[in-house]
Amino acid sequence: MLSKIFDKKINFPKRFAQDSIFVAKELKKLKKIFDKDNGSPTKMSLDDFNRLWIKGEDNELYLRYSPEHLTIARIELKNTGKGTGTEVLKWLKKYAISKGFKYIIVEAVSTNEMANFCQYHKFEPVPALTTNTKFHNGNWRLNID
Repeated sequence: MLSKIFDKKINFPKRFAQDSIFVAKELKKLKKIFDKDNGSPTKMSLDDFNRLWIKGEDNELYLRYSPEHLTIARIELKNTGKGTGTEVLKWLKKYAISKGFKYIIVEAVSTNEMANFCQYHKFEPVPALTTNTKFHNGNWRLNID
């Protein structure tokens, strides 16, 4: 259940401030990247399980974390092939390093476009998931420590 569904403001419930790695003031730059890609303001929310959502009419980001990694569970960009994904990844790397994560996971890669993005940015396929004939169909991991 979402505690604040895509609230335009970046004010998260106070109870999250103590137990979440997602701190509103630290996320402003990431939200601006999505605002620019969307062509209008996006909405940001944190749900009851400390999962972060940024959503616009034409783009979306869904992040979650475990003690060792930051997971990109969903990413959709309006403008692909223009460096926006690289800009998001660059921001996420810095953020993940500052929070002490060992790696970033891109979850459930299911398109050639995303597999190529992962390969280009030195992600490695996580074994034990399906591999089709063209690309690894599953999770990809980037070591950052």
